[in-house]
Amino acid sequence: MFLSPSPQWTGEDRRRRCMRTVYPSIILIVEKAHLAGWSREEVLIAIADAADSQLGDATEAGSLIDTAYPHEERAGTCAKVTRVPK
Repeated sequence: MFLSPSPQWTGEDRRRRCMRTVYPSIILIVEKAHLAGWSREEVLIAIADAADSQLGDATEAGSLIDTAYPHEERAGTCAKVTRVPK
């Protein structure tokens, strides 16, 4: 079960709380895929690629929630959040 966000949570605090909410599920996915024979690195890269794809779809559709600083690198993320022309 996921924790619902509070309206008072903003910015970096909101991102940290969201990460703490989804982290156990990510660890479970990594462990299950590792037991199936994938390396942890492969699984984490696949998760990062999937997340990057979803982020691209969300920003193209204009549905990204936190757009205050869309071009700044954020601590704890895999990559910069920038839009690259296709």
